[in-house]
Amino acid sequence: MKRNEIISEISLGNYREKAGKQKALAGMGAMFGRSPEERAKELATFKKRERGLNRVKDRDEKARKAQQEKDLADLVARLPELKAEYEAMRAKYKSLGGSDWQYADREQNLTDREREARSMEGPMNNLWRQIQAAEKAKKSEGVSEGAMKDFAIQDVVDQLLDGDLDPYDVMSRPQGPAQEQMAMVLQDMYDDVVTDTRLHPDDDFEEILDRVMDRVADEYGHSGDIEETTGMLKIAKDDEKQTILQNPTTGVQTQIDKTNPNAPRLTQDDKGKLTLAMPQGAQSGGLGDDKPQSLVGKEVQVDQMPEMLDIRRLAGL
Repeated sequence: MKRNEIISEISLGNYREKAGKQKALAGMGAMFGRSPEERAKELATFKKRERGLNRVKDRDEKARKAQQEKDLADLVARLPELKAEYEAMRAKYKSLGGSDWQYADREQNLTDREREARSMEGPMNNLWRQIQAAEKAKKSEGVSEGAMKDFAIQDVVDQLLDGDLDPYDVMSRPQGPAQEQMAMVLQDMYDDVVTDTRLHPDDDFEEILDRVMDRVADEYGHSGDIEETTGMLKIAKDDEKQTILQNPTTGVQTQIDKTNPNAPRLTQDDKGKLTLAMPQGAQSGGLGDDKPQSLVGKEVQVDQMPEMLDIRRLAGL
C-alpha cells in the first residue's frame, strides 16, 4: 500500500463523523460535568477534536487546491492541442452555418445541420474558457519561475527555528512563495513522520510537528549557527542585467539587479579585489569597460556599511 494511501486510511475513514460526535459530547461535558476535573478533561478532549477537525479541513482545502493546480498545469501543457481542437471545431461550426440556426422561426423548422451547429456551441465555449485559463497561467509562469531563492527559504527556516513563525500556520496558510515552498517541505516531512511513527495525523499533530521541526533543524540548520564563513561571496552568474552571488559555505545565493540604479555595485581596486557596495553618487558607478571578460568564480567582499546589512544577512555572512 502506498504511503499516501496509508495516511488516508489512518486519518480519514469515519474520523470526521466520530470526531464530530466526540467534540459535541465533550463540549456538553465541559459545561455540565459533575466535577472540575471531569469538566477539564472534557474540555481538553473538545479542544483536541477541534484541532483535529480543523486539520482535516485544511488538508482537504490543500488537496483541492493541489488538484486545481494540477488540472491547470495539464491545460497549459495541452495548450497547442486545445487551440488546434478549437480551430477545427470553429471551422466546422462555420461550415454548418454558424449561428444561423437562431433565425429559424420554430424548433421543428431547424435542419439537421443547424441542430448540429447549435449543439457545438456549448463545447466550443467550454473549450475557449479552458484556453483562456491556460494562456493566463502560462503568462504568469514567468513571474513565478525562479522567484524562489535559497536565501528566502533559509529565512523562513530561521524564523521557524526562532519561534517567530508557527509551522502549522506555514503549512495551512503560507504567506508568499517562500512559505508556500516551505509548506510543501513541511508536509512531506509530516507525512514521513506519520508513516515512520504511526502517530495519528490529526489527533497527534502537535507531537508530529515537534518531530518535523527536529528534522528541519537537522536538514537545514539555522544560518546563525554557522561558525565559519569566509566573509567572501563568489560570483555564480554575471550578465548585463544581473549578478548572482553565492556564499561558498552555505550555498545561499543573492541576486543583484543591475537595471536598478539604487542596487549595490561591484567595484574593483588597483589590485583587482572585488567589493560589493552601495553606489556613492557618480564616483562609483561600478566596473567599467576594463572589467575582466568573465567574473564567474571570482571572490567578492561585501561592504560593511549599514546599507549592506540585508545583503550580508541574506548571503549568510
